[in-house]
Amino acid sequence: MYNIVSVSRKVLKLALIFLILLVSSSHSEDLKDEKTEIKLAHIKIGGKWGYIDPDGKMVINPQFDDASPFSEGLAYIKIGRKWGYIDPDGKMVINPQFNDASAFSEGLAHIKIGRKWGYIDPDGKMVINPQFDDASPFSEGLAYIKIGGKWGYIDPDGKMVINPQFDDASPFSEGLAYIKIGRKWGYIDPDGKMVINPQFNDASAFSKVGSRSSASP
Repeated sequence: MYNIVSVSRKVLKLALIFLILLVSSSHSEDLKDEKTEIKLAHIKIGGKWGYIDPDGKMVINPQFDDASPFSEGLAYIKIGRKWGYIDPDGKMVINPQFNDASAFSEGLAHIKIGRKWGYIDPDGKMVINPQFDDASPFSEGLAYIKIGGKWGYIDPDGKMVINPQFDDASPFSEGLAYIKIGRKWGYIDPDGKMVINPQFNDASAFSKVGSRSSASP
C-alpha cells in the first residue's frame, strides 16, 4: 500500500512539474510574440526623420537626415553624408560610415563605400568586399550585381554564380528572374539557364495567384 501511495505522489509531482513547464513555455512564447509585434513607421518633422508606433507615439525622436523602414530588425539612417543602421530602440548598431545603404534581406545588406558596392551582416562586418558597380538585395539566395556595364548573380559568399552578361536584371521570385538582353526581356533559372527566351518589351516577377483546378476531360 505504501509503495502505491509513493508512486502516486511521484506521478503527481511529475505531472505538476510538466504543467508548470508547459505554462512557462506558453508564457515565454506569448512574450516572444509580443516582442516581435513591434511596428514602426518613419516620419519627418521639420528637416529630420524619426519613428512612431501605430498609436502615433514618438518612439525614436526626429534626428536623422534621412531614414528607411525597418527590415530584419534594422533600419538604415543618414546623419550628415553617411549612412548607418539603428535598432527599434533607436540605438546605433552600425555607425554611419557608408556613402549609400540598403535594407537587410536574407541576413545581408548592400552598402556603398566610395564608388563600389559590397555586403555587410547585421553586426556591420564586411562579408563581401566592395567591388561592384551596382548591387541589389538577396532574394532566394542570389543577388544581382553589375560589373562593367553587365549584370550577373552572386551567392551570399560573394561567389559569381551567373556571370555578368545581361543588360538589366531583377531579383529571383518563384524560382525565376527576368533579365534583359538587348531590348528584349526573358527569364532565367538560378543556374543561369534561359527558361523563356528574351522576346518581351517589358517583364515582371512571377508571383503566386492561388491554385487552379484542372479542366475536366
